[in-house]
Amino acid sequence: MQYNQSDFDSREFRELLDSYEDMLRNGGTCYFDSSDIYDIADYYRRYDREQDALDAIDFGLSMHHDAQDIMALKGSILFRLDRMDEAHAVASSLTDFSDCDVLMFLAELSLADGDPESADRYLRRAVSSCAEDEDLAVDAVTLFIDYVQYDYARKWLEKISGRFPGSVQIKELQAELHLVGQEYIEAEKLYNELLDTDPYSLYYWEQLALTEYNMEEWGKALDCFDFIEAIDSSYQTVNMVKVECLIETEQYDKAERIIRDSIKRDGETYESLYLLGNTLGLRHRYEESLIYLKKAIDMNPDDRQIYIVLGDAQLECGMLHEAVESYKTAFEAGFPTSPDNIKILLLQLFKADDKEAIRDILTALYNIQDLNQDEYSDFLPILVYCQYELGDEEGYRDSYRKTLEHGYSSVTNLFGLPDPYTAGCEGGNMSGYADSQQ
Repeated sequence: MQYNQSDFDSREFRELLDSYEDMLRNGGTCYFDSSDIYDIADYYRRYDREQDALDAIDFGLSMHHDAQDIMALKGSILFRLDRMDEAHAVASSLTDFSDCDVLMFLAELSLADGDPESADRYLRRAVSSCAEDEDLAVDAVTLFIDYVQYDYARKWLEKISGRFPGSVQIKELQAELHLVGQEYIEAEKLYNELLDTDPYSLYYWEQLALTEYNMEEWGKALDCFDFIEAIDSSYQTVNMVKVECLIETEQYDKAERIIRDSIKRDGETYESLYLLGNTLGLRHRYEESLIYLKKAIDMNPDDRQIYIVLGDAQLECGMLHEAVESYKTAFEAGFPTSPDNIKILLLQLFKADDKEAIRDILTALYNIQDLNQDEYSDFLPILVYCQYELGDEEGYRDSYRKTLEHGYSSVTNLFGLPDPYTAGCEGGNMSGYADSQQ
């Protein structure tokens, strides 16, 4: 027989496993049915003992050369170990396309290879051969969700929901698909319905919290975390999401306490260091913030968004040139800081007469225009100011016009600059404007 994980503690399975492990210790050879070998290998696999599982399978195949279910399990384990050439070699040796284990393995391998159509064919054959197996149908949908094939997942859910009416597993998948598909209102509705049936489910509360978080309903998300902690105070899976909600609601002291507890318990991670640095910056402890942000960047220098927070802290510490470099790194990936911070930085750079650094920031801001038009419009008044001060007449006129088009009623009110289209500017000539002021 094939066991569920909960059955591995049964006396029957423990006796089977003891017989196999006694054989290994004594160096002898005993006969085991292919189904016994499958169960032993599956036990090792589920407890992350992959090499023991592969050894058991190879032993079983020495007695049962064509046992397709064992071969498929071997292929699946090799796939999990990222030994893809070996997994494909196993796949090419499989011949029984009526075996569900074989078909499920081939389906996942196809998805990993970027071939959802072949995966769909294998899964349809598997599910049609076991039409009443709800778990198998659920596994098929889960595979498509895991590999971000949401259109296929939706089609499968439509197909199987009528076959298993009232299925809690299927409702869970529908809610998950709405969540990953950013259909948050629908996800919220389904997770609340699931909680009506099982109000003590930590999983449902966690998923609802993530849904509310993505809807920027910070208070509702925090309420979910309160329920989670009331059910199980040691539950830590969603701690960092809770921290972000606390930050959004300006509960910085609680956020800092949770992050420090997490680091003490689980060690430093990129996420915890980043959030701690951000929280300390929001509490105006900028020098301390820099310590943790730099440690986070050492762990993951490729996340450009952290350079916004780093630049903000450097700016507050008076590290102008360091802030310029951090902002440039963030801007190159389309992540801007606030217009107010850029204005402060540029004003200080103008005061220091560092026009090279100013031009670097302007070049980076132009890059935001290419990557993020909505964010770029917030910086147009700043561009107008810089272009005026740098004597860029053509850029000044163009940005001034765009600024008015984006709804800014008067750049003059923002920075006290001249309108390049008034008579006093002689048709927009800034040198003419300067002469007119003498």
